[in-house]
Amino acid sequence: MVLFAVLLGLAAILFAFWEWGRMYRHRQGTARRPGRLVETLSDPREAAAILLVKVAAGEDGQVTVEQKHTIEALMTTNFAITDDEAEGLYSFGRMAVSQIDDIEGSVPRLLKPIQGRLTLEEMKDLVQMMEDVAGEEAERDETAQTLITKTRKRLHLDSVVVEGP
Repeated sequence: MVLFAVLLGLAAILFAFWEWGRMYRHRQGTARRPGRLVETLSDPREAAAILLVKVAAGEDGQVTVEQKHTIEALMTTNFAITDDEAEGLYSFGRMAVSQIDDIEGSVPRLLKPIQGRLTLEEMKDLVQMMEDVAGEEAERDETAQTLITKTRKRLHLDSVVVEGP
């Protein structure tokens, strides 16, 4: 019984120190905040998911059920992953897009893992995936078209013809 009381007292003291430290950091403006998802990217599939979701969302920010299924099917095929993994990447992309204020300004950060790990053919495939997701709406949706064009230029594919399906 005494041992239990001592352990409980130690736990209470540790908790109090932890809370005190958290309050102190908060008052000092140094509270630990999780970083934005786009700032912690290392997996090119995650970066691709963000680009695909943003292309689908376009100017109005809405992704249709059809676009969601297209994104997941493209990721399953091109990334050789399961349906569950594709759904997880899609969800990651949605969450990350909601954290990005300026998608065009974030393109260099998004493309860093892609440029570092994908081949030229894989980069061409990514741009083709973006065009497939945008579909016919790409010509009317300036946000989607701008993102595709900027991605193509940053990947140095602007002089490379990307063939359709």
